[in-house]
Amino acid sequence: MKSRDFMKNIFKYSSVLTVALLFFVSCNQQGTSETAEDKESESTTSDVIASDLKVGYVNSDTLTKNYKFYQDVLEELESERTRLERQLESRAQGLQKEFEDYQKSAQNLTMGQARNIEENLQRKQQNLMMQRENFAQTLRKTEADKTKEVVDKINEFIESYSKENGYHIILKYESVWYSDERMNITNDVVEGLNASYDAEKNAPEEAESTSEQDSIK
Repeated sequence: MKSRDFMKNIFKYSSVLTVALLFFVSCNQQGTSETAEDKESESTTSDVIASDLKVGYVNSDTLTKNYKFYQDVLEELESERTRLERQLESRAQGLQKEFEDYQKSAQNLTMGQARNIEENLQRKQQNLMMQRENFAQTLRKTEADKTKEVVDKINEFIESYSKENGYHIILKYESVWYSDERMNITNDVVEGLNASYDAEKNAPEEAESTSEQDSIK
């Protein structure tokens, strides 16, 4: 599985990073037209609202390249794919050897014996094909589960980061035509995600160490 395809899946489902802003300004008045004073008041209100917004953006390529959990997931998926492929290859080689052995001894077999061996080889071949499909389904499910796990972690952190730092909107950089570099919070997000991931990985070790110390006492 290519990392690029996996990255597309991740950000296909990531809604938090692609928030769109839409303002509706309506004025229902009785009469023929708005007064200049009304228009000025409306414009001032919109300017105030816009000036109060705090917007940031995240570069998804930089994020996935430097997010430790994402990189570990890619490595885990590649390792699982390799393991399953080796399993299938081993069975296929075993079946090929059985077929070659059958061909070598076919002239010494009765018709009944040959038919039984052929039927057995055919069943094994069908089982191998079924196993290959089952492995493919397993990989697809694992990929989907891991994709969701990565997206959920990013979404949860972005939401928490937004609240803690007063952001109203956090966008995905690739969806923006132009933005001031000062709005780039990618490094902060990556550092926060990695710190959270490191804490999760170290938690079991710390718990085990504490348990051992308690048992010694």
